[in-house]
Amino acid sequence: MKRSGFTMIELIFVIVILGILAAVAIPKLAATRDDAKATVKGQEITGLITELGTYYTAHGTLAAQISEITNVKTKEAGTVTLANNGTLTIQDTSSTPQDCVTITTTNVDDGNITITGGGTSGECSGMRRIVASSLKMKDLNATPVKVNFGGDSNLTY
Repeated sequence: MKRSGFTMIELIFVIVILGILAAVAIPKLAATRDDAKATVKGQEITGLITELGTYYTAHGTLAAQISEITNVKTKEAGTVTLANNGTLTIQDTSSTPQDCVTITTTNVDDGNITITGGGTSGECSGMRRIVASSLKMKDLNATPVKVNFGGDSNLTY
């Protein structure tokens, strides 16, 4: 009489193989989620920079409040007064948030903004990489980078 079915050894091998596959796949999925968060934030920052430049080009000055220019959520929740050398800070979404990108308006009349990178989390480095790429820079780090909107609509770096 021949029995059909799996032996205990065969079942153990299958379970071990599935465990190894899960151990490899789960960290990759978590990293993908962090990359997605960084990408969304980086695109928001890039959009914010574009919106600041567009507003300045159209009006010759920046609005008094950042909430009049954009709906990008910052730590300051739209309360930044751009006319008085305002500072916008974009943070990561970790349990202990880090300041990843800081945008400072140095002088409303000349249309210049300064962008500085910071933070050590993976999400922060992803944000800085995306913003640097949009500004055609190699990297965005703690060294401030001035973006001039000036009299024409071309960004200069």
